Amino acid sequence: MINRLLLTAALLLSGMARAACPGASEAPPAPEVALAVKLSTLEVIQEDEHRNVLSLGTIRNSAGSCFEDVVLEVRYFDASHTLSDTVVQPLFGLVVPAHGEAAIRVTGSAARPREAYVSQEARILNAEARRPVEKAQPTLGSTLLEVLIAWGPMMMLIGMFIALMRRMRGKESLQERSIALLQQQVEGSIAQVQALQRVADALECKVSKHVDP
Repeated sequence: MINRLLLTAALLLSGMARAACPGASEAPPAPEVALAVKLSTLEVIQEDEHRNVLSLGTIRNSAGSCFEDVVLEVRYFDASHTLSDTVVQPLFGLVVPAHGEAAIRVTGSAARPREAYVSQEARILNAEARRPVEKAQPTLGSTLLEVLIAWGPMMMLIGMFIALMRRMRGKESLQERSIALLQQQVEGSIAQVQALQRVADALECKVSKHVDP
């Protein structure tokens, strides 16, 4: 009866945990749906004969899965909002956490004059979703096994200590046998002394008879 109640409680807890995290077993959404790019800085940098364009911003993730290996496209427009240039850059090593954001930095060679880069737009071309690892729900057997593994050696040591203490206190213990052996040796020594005393008394009587006329 108790085992059935414990099993029922474990199943109820498992169902509650899965209901609280419904997205753990669902497929992650498309990256263009889950990821939103927001660019905040646009700068054209002149270095000797080379001209580079720099864009800074963030990627916001609204899904419950992490995204990595993001490929980003940035489009640049002039004052009349005509497309003037584009940069495609893979952001390898970047991981956008679930329900979080990550800062991005996109750089590329500017093929047009500085005044051609007035505004910018970005979109996600590709990203790899990393599905969350669903932890296995603990069962009654696994919980008991973990308890035995954790506390088994300690319980064995305690049991051996208790058995040793009981044996030392018993009649057949090493201390009791040593005390009994010592008592036997003392009693034997006393008996030997008494026998030697009787022999000495007898010899003294014989000697005294021969000496007296």
